Amino acid sequence: MPTEEEYKEFVKKFRALISRQKQEKALDLAEELFAEGPNAVLNKITAFRSRIYNLKSKEDELTDDQEKTNENKIRNSLLDYFTNIKIPHPDQNPDVDSENIPTTPSVRPSGSMSDRELRKLLCRLYPDIDQVKTVVADVEPSILGLINWENGVDSAWREALHEAKNRSLTEVVLDIAKDDFKKSAKIIADLDRYIVTD
Repeated sequence: MPTEEEYKEFVKKFRALISRQKQEKALDLAEELFAEGPNAVLNKITAFRSRIYNLKSKEDELTDDQEKTNENKIRNSLLDYFTNIKIPHPDQNPDVDSENIPTTPSVRPSGSMSDRELRKLLCRLYPDIDQVKTVVADVEPSILGLINWENGVDSAWREALHEAKNRSLTEVVLDIAKDDFKKSAKIIADLDRYIVTD
């Protein structure tokens, strides 16, 4: 984990790279700084690389406006995440690593959202199969072929979330939904109640 000073310097360079449309170089910089963890940040870097790759692979199918909109979403998500990472104070006990504290996925803190509640919320936000396919393609295109799309939206989301969880990509699903519904404080608050355990 970098020091506060190292992180502040990183944020300046990261913002500069993003402003020059150099998202992949910005992720290289993040990977270098967080090479020793925490794993949550490294997983996030992998997820963002996947989103950028997916967007590039769909360039021919998108209009210029759609491409620009998707690029802006990724850029805003990158800035939002990588410029707001909490760096522990040096006085904090170095032996205490919150990532290594065992968690029991089946027992969630009071007030948090269950897997079923998340699925129901996503069904309301994306009630059309084509909408679900679009989100899944943005998360990880390889998942598309693993889902039975004939059994309705609820079943599609159940399978999609299962596959995303197996790949530690649940947070990417949440990020995309937050991006799509960023004007609704209520939806953002609901999505924030879900605690990612993958």
